[in-house]
Amino acid sequence: MNPLELLLRGGLFMWPILLLFLGGVFIAGERCVVLRNARLEVGEFLVKLKSVYRHGGSPAVLGYCAEKDAPIANIIRRGILKHGKGVDHLRAATEKAAREEIFYLERRIGIVVSIAIIAPVLGLFGTLTGIIGILQSAQLHATTLGPGDLAAALWQALLPFTFGVAVAMPLLALRYYYAAGVRTLVHDMDLTTTEFLDLLEEGSGPPGKGNGDSQPISPLYALDEDEFFRRKV
Repeated sequence: MNPLELLLRGGLFMWPILLLFLGGVFIAGERCVVLRNARLEVGEFLVKLKSVYRHGGSPAVLGYCAEKDAPIANIIRRGILKHGKGVDHLRAATEKAAREEIFYLERRIGIVVSIAIIAPVLGLFGTLTGIIGILQSAQLHATTLGPGDLAAALWQALLPFTFGVAVAMPLLALRYYYAAGVRTLVHDMDLTTTEFLDLLEEGSGPPGKGNGDSQPISPLYALDEDEFFRRKV
């Protein structure tokens, strides 16, 4: 029996479960693309970042980070804009940027979890209503319904719940895969930010230019925080 026949035999509740499944797969897929694009080779990025700062100071770091559309680079860029205002402002800026990046990474993934919960519950409700209908028919037509008829009606009544569980399993797997990826990315963000902040506190900027703060920051890179976050959303 092909999937279309099973959908038809499962009754009305099969269709909303199918729609939930398609919506969940779309959201999970979109989030996985976001996660893939957010990844950087952390070791290589950090080595290059330190080299850029030592040779070109803050403006060079801004230019380098602007070329990388990734959360780690965005956090460093947001922090370096506060470099001249002291370490406390710099750390506060990076922490705020990190929270915004994590929010962006985690948004909508809760919908996938909700779908994974709703689909089996909806399927169970469909199965229960189907069984109730079968029992009512058996009561009214006890003399005409045979064991084969009851068996056929029962397995069809179980289809919505089975389908709901089948929908929930891959969605939950995708959700946990994504959550593991986000945890790894957050760890990389924290490691990279800490390493770079330590470098800034050492003041090892370009030779002959102090820590690089005296160099003007190009307006191309010096976006304010509100404009930056609007772009992310």
